[in-house]
Amino acid sequence: MLKINENWVYRVVGVHEDEVDFLITEINSTSFSAENKQNDFPKVITYKLKAEFLKATIADDKNAIDFIFEREGRITKTE
Repeated sequence: MLKINENWVYRVVGVHEDEVDFLITEINSTSFSAENKQNDFPKVITYKLKAEFLKATIADDKNAIDFIFEREGRITKTE
């Protein structure tokens, strides 16, 4: 994240040839959302911190893809 003029921006690097900036539209202590309506996909990126994991969602008007990240080294109970 970086501040450009008066706005906070989430900059995506390494996915495309050029960097892509997303304007932070919502932010609090456990989540943030960023938008770039001009980008083909995604148009919105959201991160939400839960007790056991971090959920990232990339979306446009029709599709959404979730990514779940767990802390490394944490033991997960499975049944």
